Amino acid sequence: MDTVIIATAQRIAGPFLRLSLAIILAWIGALKFVDPTPVVGLLQASLPFLALPAFVYLLGTVEIVTAILLVAGIALPYAGLVTIGLFAGTLTIFVIAPA
Repeated sequence: MDTVIIATAQRIAGPFLRLSLAIILAWIGALKFVDPTPVVGLLQASLPFLALPAFVYLLGTVEIVTAILLVAGIALPYAGLVTIGLFAGTLTIFVIAPA
C-alpha cells in the first residue's frame, strides 16, 4: 500500500509543482497590469533606475509568458531559469532596501 502511494506521489509531484508555480507567476504578473504603483514604489526605494511603469509591465509580461510555458510544458529549462531570475530579483529588492 505504501509503495502505491509513494509511486503515485512521485508521478504527480512534478506536474503539480509546475502548475502551482505557473498559477503563482500568472497571478503576480496579472497584478502588475492592474496597478503597477506598488512595484514602482519598491523599485524606487531599491533600484531607482528601473522604477518605470514600462519596466513593471515588462516584468508582468515575462511572468505571464513564463507561466504559460510552465503550463504547456514548453522550454521548461528556460522557463525555470527565468523563474529563478525573477525570484532572485525580488529578493534583491528586499536585501538592498529592507525598509
